[in-house]
Amino acid sequence: MKFLIILFLRFFSNQNWPHRNEVFCLDENKWPPFFIDFDATFNFSTNENLFIKLYNSKSVSGQIFKIINDNQKLNQLFISRMNKILNEILQPDNINSIIDENKSHIESEIEFHLKRWNMIADKSQWNNNIKNLNVFCEKRRNLMV
Repeated sequence: MKFLIILFLRFFSNQNWPHRNEVFCLDENKWPPFFIDFDATFNFSTNENLFIKLYNSKSVSGQIFKIINDNQKLNQLFISRMNKILNEILQPDNINSIIDENKSHIESEIEFHLKRWNMIADKSQWNNNIKNLNVFCEKRRNLMV
């Protein structure tokens, strides 16, 4: 399961990780690892090799990844699982359909959100941000393989 956490957080380019946002429990059968705080994801500094950043991290995930990377069998398993997930789950069409579905669920509330939080100028900018998410998903996969 930790393979999946590492892969997904790297794919979505979470800039707050691995030095923050880690939750691991000793009993994975009761409490599996889960994602938290994804506000610094879909970051377009995609040229950065986040696996090197992870490998050099002293975080729990960094230590786990270092063990995986330094062990030939675990590394092959990780690469195999990563390729399977990239080819079956993290395809741009799959992710973009989720983005579009979520967009349609919240679109009616976005004007209220814009007025309340004043974080972006208008709905046009919000739509451009959604397009940027789609572009990220199109390009990111190629940087992972």
